Amino acid sequence: MRRFRGWRRAAGILAAGVAAFGGAMLGGRATRSGRAGGGADAEGTEPATRAEGQAADAPSGQGGEGQEQEQPPRPGGRTAAEWTTLAVSIVVVGALVGAAVFEYFGRAEATGAQVHVELAVDEAERRGDHYYVPYTVVNVGGEPAEGVVVVFEVEQGAEVVEESTAEIAFLPNRGRAEGEMVTALDPAAHDLSARVATLQSP
Repeated sequence: MRRFRGWRRAAGILAAGVAAFGGAMLGGRATRSGRAGGGADAEGTEPATRAEGQAADAPSGQGGEGQEQEQPPRPGGRTAAEWTTLAVSIVVVGALVGAAVFEYFGRAEATGAQVHVELAVDEAERRGDHYYVPYTVVNVGGEPAEGVVVVFEVEQGAEVVEESTAEIAFLPNRGRAEGEMVTALDPAAHDLSARVATLQSP
């Protein structure tokens, strides 16, 4: 269901981008069509104006020929404003497409809570008769977790010689909690491990 909603949201953003780009292109075509129609009207009235001028100048012995040069038709290329509009439209569409891709893949995270533990054995410190080993519990899932129980084990060879637990009441999605494992055994002479034993979904 999350993946379907992500696709639907992404499709909506992409459709908005396509509509914006299409509107810009249609606006540019309408502008060029309007200019072409205006040019045609001007050209339609120009011969009559020149004919009147020639008739008025004929009695004085000055012909109308050569007094007015017909302007060549304007090339059908885009104006600077149209190019600017097109460039802005392309940038907007590209941004919307990127947002749609991010919306889908950036939020297509795993459903439920996924919690793992990182144990920094190399940062262990001795304080009195005990060793303190920092740890970090991270929830990389898409939902929060409650009552997370972490089990720490100290092994010597294949035998577990010490075990302890830590409980985290609440861990939001993309959240983390830090603490220290306390042991009376030297981490340099033993193998330390940590794992998530249980958790609950709210």
